[in-house]
Amino acid sequence: MYVYRLVGLRILPILFFAYLIANIEIANVGFAKLFMDKDLGITESAFGFGAGQFILAYAIFEIPSVALATKFGLKCWLALMVLAWSVCSFLMAFIQTSSEFYILRFLFGMCEAGFLSTVMLYLNTWFGKKYRAKILSLFLLANPLANAMGSVLSAWILGFEIPWGKNWQWLFALEALPAFLCGWIILCYLPKDYQQTPWLTSTQKSQIAKTLDYQPIRGAFAFRFFGDIRIYLFALVYASVSAASGVFKIWQPSIIASMETDLIDIGLFNMLPFGVAMVMMVVYGFYSDKHCFWRQKQIFILLISISCFLAGLNLIKHSVFLLEIFLCVIISCVFMFKAPFWAYLTESVPPLKLGFYLACVNALSNLMGFWANGAVGIIKDRYGNYTHSTLPLLGLGVLGIMALWLLKYLKKPSC
Repeated sequence: MYVYRLVGLRILPILFFAYLIANIEIANVGFAKLFMDKDLGITESAFGFGAGQFILAYAIFEIPSVALATKFGLKCWLALMVLAWSVCSFLMAFIQTSSEFYILRFLFGMCEAGFLSTVMLYLNTWFGKKYRAKILSLFLLANPLANAMGSVLSAWILGFEIPWGKNWQWLFALEALPAFLCGWIILCYLPKDYQQTPWLTSTQKSQIAKTLDYQPIRGAFAFRFFGDIRIYLFALVYASVSAASGVFKIWQPSIIASMETDLIDIGLFNMLPFGVAMVMMVVYGFYSDKHCFWRQKQIFILLISISCFLAGLNLIKHSVFLLEIFLCVIISCVFMFKAPFWAYLTESVPPLKLGFYLACVNALSNLMGFWANGAVGIIKDRYGNYTHSTLPLLGLGVLGIMALWLLKYLKKPSC
């Protein structure tokens, strides 16, 4: 439909750019670690704890953030979040101690908390469920693209001879500037909603209204839904992949660096799995809209993921090329999972509950991701290598499959 192509071309580039910058800034600490840990004198466990502060803050403030977004308006809240986290990311360039690292990572997570849920609520006010998985696939493509681009960009910045300051400080400072610009772009150019959009005709607005199955309920955020068991099952399912995404985003450069010493090679090896994932997630997102066997396909992806984790326990210490095969498959599985999962969730939850569901699932899954991220550092300090680092992810994968099967016996969504 022409109207959706028009809307997509107008709003998706802005949201895509914001999510792209967000993921570059989240992941750059993994490259900064290659030099920063020596300058700050922090251990692997301490780094895992510090990097995990972002995830912890994201989990704690996810629900309040989405509640405020529904109260004060999705567009304004998105702009405020982007501007706030750009400042926190920029200040990372000036840290001198591990305590400052912990505090700023926590503040960074607090500012970004609720961003993804707010964007999904915003997209639901424009696109009906027929187009949702396609749109989410295109939007979420920013995640692997950011990791692919950020890998090369971060390695390039760290490889420069800079006379003032340290390279990792410039890494944080330079990669924070686009976010500040993006915040103002959202504030000035992102439409509030389709009803107040000047570039849509009244006929086009009517076409959008007819296909929508969600309308924003201003200020509606019902905490009484905490008793719904499906929230916790959805959170377990999503944690099985979001934890893997977070762990590899932060620790993958260090895992590769344990086998490869050249910065450019580390950047390229880090980029490849995310490049493969970009292609796979778009193909799978478009395919999932045409078929109703959601649970069976997702369980299949999780089973492949777990097999890769098990193989990775032995492959990680042998060859960087075998490691790349492991990473390409598992990261592709992780990103293929996300768009259909969120599309399924938004279709199976009533509008009144949707904001609360999105916030709770993100918050609870991030809490489990915080635990997994910290466990990697502890395992590295204890064993001296990353061979057993995927064990926490393996445990979450098993729990995710169990939760997915339990959802089968609860209320089914219509396809």
